[in-house]
Amino acid sequence: MALCVLLTAAGVAIPLAQSLTVVVILVSIAASFGNVGPAANGALVSDLLRSPADAGRAFAFLVLGHNSFGLLAPIVTGYLVQATGSFDSAFVLAGALALIGATVILALARTPTGEVPPVALAQPRLAD
Repeated sequence: MALCVLLTAAGVAIPLAQSLTVVVILVSIAASFGNVGPAANGALVSDLLRSPADAGRAFAFLVLGHNSFGLLAPIVTGYLVQATGSFDSAFVLAGALALIGATVILALARTPTGEVPPVALAQPRLAD
């Protein structure tokens, strides 16, 4: 998962590219792995849940986050392009956010989350 997000960050190098071929390759890598990310996030969320009963709530938050950032991305990009006169800052921001996401995934996604199932209490035994 972190590898997908890390390869999505290839977009940070787009402003540095000197040829159209390199730009096409970098955009292809960033877009391809950017589209793999949501599916990998779904698998990661599913793996980290302790109880299948929490799946609906967890996926609702996942979809809310994806859609919120998907809605904000073109708006923020438009403001950045208007302020700088170039798409370079938008590519750098997208790449930086992908690097932050990869770091967060590597640092935080380790153990299952959610409610801990109750421990069954042992039945007291009667004296023999």
